[in-house]
Amino acid sequence: MPTDMQLYNKLTKKRTKIRWLSVLVFFTVVMVLSFLPFIVEIDEGIYSIVLLVIIFGGGAVMLSILGHPYFNRIELPRTAEKQVDGKVYFGEGSVFTEELTLKLLYYLTLPLIALFAGFTFYAIIQEEHIEALSLGAGSLFFLLVIILFGRLSIVANSENVKIALGPLKTDISIQEIKSIIPTTIRPIRDYMGIGKRLGPDGAIGYIVFLKTGIRIELEDGKVYVVTMRKAQELTDFVRFFQRKK
Repeated sequence: MPTDMQLYNKLTKKRTKIRWLSVLVFFTVVMVLSFLPFIVEIDEGIYSIVLLVIIFGGGAVMLSILGHPYFNRIELPRTAEKQVDGKVYFGEGSVFTEELTLKLLYYLTLPLIALFAGFTFYAIIQEEHIEALSLGAGSLFFLLVIILFGRLSIVANSENVKIALGPLKTDISIQEIKSIIPTTIRPIRDYMGIGKRLGPDGAIGYIVFLKTGIRIELEDGKVYVVTMRKAQELTDFVRFFQRKK
């Protein structure tokens, strides 16, 4: 008979496959329909209606599948929780901090900034001012994305754990934490990217391109998964102050 942990892993893997399949099917169908008028003759009015139905209807179905785990969370089995020695000591004014750079975001965005900047410069030379303005705005947009979302920070004290990804922030009271354990993270497979993401078990993820992190479950049922290097240190820190309270 499968254990609770095996059932948990089986269900999360199934959800991951379904979520990725929904994305693949949606974009494949949209791409095929986009090229259809070049392959066969089709009435323009009917084609436009079908395309809109597929984009909005299919998009709504895809989004509902992607968002399903948030409304149907899977609780990690309590048997998976590891016990901590308990001999670690932290002073009352102790503060835990860790800051990570979203390197993948930089790798993806910097080439786009350079590309838009190059086209902007070319449009200026050609005296195409409207195009130059639009391209320049695109370059500034991607630059703003890097500035706002380029760093993930985790700060904890004796009262709270604060997680911030630019303007996206979560403040968790230590006394609201039901469970905290180090965990393994698969950013692309399970969270479908980096940034603030939704996991297959309903966990809200603050994800960068690392495989280690922390899993925090709250008394109200919410779950947060945060990518970080010092996962065990934060676990010890939080549990120490929970015991003191």
